[in-house]
Amino acid sequence: MKDPFPWGNTVEVYDWEGVKQHIIHLDKLGQEIMLSKDSKTLYLYSDFIDDETEPYIYSYDLSPLK
Repeated sequence: MKDPFPWGNTVEVYDWEGVKQHIIHLDKLGQEIMLSKDSKTLYLYSDFIDDETEPYIYSYDLSPLK
């Protein structure tokens, strides 16, 4: 696959003032998104398990944008 994000899922994370903090391209399929208590990690929960050796909870780092 040439497209690094074949599912086309993009999540934009904003602060409470409406300022965009992050743009995350999800590379997995999932049904639920949750933010960690410290707001440093975004979790994607998936019921689509093609390979049972792969995790069904994926994490994405929310480091500050540069």
